[in-house]
Amino acid sequence: MGGVEQIMNEGFPDAPAPSGGPSILLRPLSASRFSRSFHLEVPAAELVGLVTGADSARRLRTARGYLHDTPETLALEQRARESPEDFGLPGWIVLGADTLVPARSEGFADRVWIHGTELIDGHQRLRAMALVLDELGPDHLARTLLKVEVYCGAERERARRLFGCADRYRNIRNAQDWAVRSAGGASSNSAVGRGRTRLTSSTATRPRSPPST
Repeated sequence: MGGVEQIMNEGFPDAPAPSGGPSILLRPLSASRFSRSFHLEVPAAELVGLVTGADSARRLRTARGYLHDTPETLALEQRARESPEDFGLPGWIVLGADTLVPARSEGFADRVWIHGTELIDGHQRLRAMALVLDELGPDHLARTLLKVEVYCGAERERARRLFGCADRYRNIRNAQDWAVRSAGGASSNSAVGRGRTRLTSSTATRPRSPPST
């Protein structure tokens, strides 16, 4: 990881005053600098330490605490138990940070400090992994890698604002979506897609039921 120090040294010129968030030392297997963020690939066992402790949601300024009894969260926990190597493939863990700096003083050329950490997106996933880590031990997560996106400076505020309202732009998959994916061949996909379009247009004029409260 000889490029880690060079990537981190580029930094962001508009970093704000320290936020008081926690610091974490990571050993990314890869690191890339993009125009607005850093992208890291990190062993899961190193990152789940962020969410240990009863006050982790407050310390990391997450939007909400752990939703331990929802079907989605229970499914996350089960995925982490059954196929930990696949857990990190979909989605990103999104962090805000005051700074990212190479761990020079510790003598590690391949490690980086993230100071003033804030967990913008991914709290439920990290907490699910932390629970499974407690149950099954660190060896269970040895092959689990997480994709981490880190925003600093003004981009941190922007990311927090946009991720805070991202749910309103997401379409929840339904059975019809899976039918499109599972249809064999281009002609079948096209036919199913056209059928879906006709169904959508034909149902668009039906009176809508009042929203549930």
